[in-house]
Amino acid sequence: MEKHLKKEIIFAVPGSKTFISDYYKNTLGSFLNISITGEKCELNCPHCKTHLLKGMDFLTSSAMLENFIYGKLKTGKLKGFLISGGFDKNGKLPLRDYLGTLKKIKSNYPYLKIYAHAGFVDFTEAAEIKDSGIDGVLANVISSSNAIKTVYNLPHASPQDYFVTLENLKKAGNKIAPHIIIGLDHGKIESEYDAVRLVSKIGVDSLVFVVLKKLTKEINLADMKTDFLKSKGTYEKEIVTLISFARNLMPGVPITFGCAKPMTNKRGQLEIDLLNVGINVIAFPASESINYVISNKIPFRFEETCCANI
Repeated sequence: MEKHLKKEIIFAVPGSKTFISDYYKNTLGSFLNISITGEKCELNCPHCKTHLLKGMDFLTSSAMLENFIYGKLKTGKLKGFLISGGFDKNGKLPLRDYLGTLKKIKSNYPYLKIYAHAGFVDFTEAAEIKDSGIDGVLANVISSSNAIKTVYNLPHASPQDYFVTLENLKKAGNKIAPHIIIGLDHGKIESEYDAVRLVSKIGVDSLVFVVLKKLTKEINLADMKTDFLKSKGTYEKEIVTLISFARNLMPGVPITFGCAKPMTNKRGQLEIDLLNVGINVIAFPASESINYVISNKIPFRFEETCCANI
């Protein structure tokens, strides 16, 4: 058994959606996903088409955010929330308008875990984010120029823009959790290795891997090989190899298998394989993963907060 498995495993089950297993039931509403742009996203990427925004709470002004959060605090359930939303045509989230309110909420309720999933950020905004006192920033990292242009609809952006954002956030003193989307470039796992290498040079607080998935019937991913049921195990092995590479390159960085992933009958074995190469956190784990850590006497706990683990 790998030495990594001696460490405690975290099963992240934020209350943004219901999780029920034989060992744990989370509290719906304990963690919130908030879109500050409502259902609007100017990029309208073909793999999402704003579908990811539909399940969030729409709070499109700082006053709405403040009133909503204080209302939720009265229930006694709330443990934290994620600020996200759709990006504009320049790949930015209008986060600045909310930082004063976030600072007020965090000052009054320091136990709340508050995260932001930001787009491109310059150093001035990164410093303002740090001043708000929120717990950490999540940011996508894309190393495929083709995916940036054809999937994320950012024809004038480059892989370097994503790493400049991470550098700005890091220099300003923020805790950062880059997200690498596996399979974004038509299912090929190639540029993800470049993303891992560059992330390792910056120095991050955690690293999150998610897998491109079919979100609605209207979205056609027929040309992508991310359908686990048709991949005959090949794609899962590629994922394990990639994450093992990241673990070896960044031995001290917590690594997460995040919320976005195809829910198939192969997921349990994939998560077990990832546990064996040293992953630290699994979001909404399969029952097989929980049984595996129990049967192998691996320390674990459930947490109702963001899977970024920062």
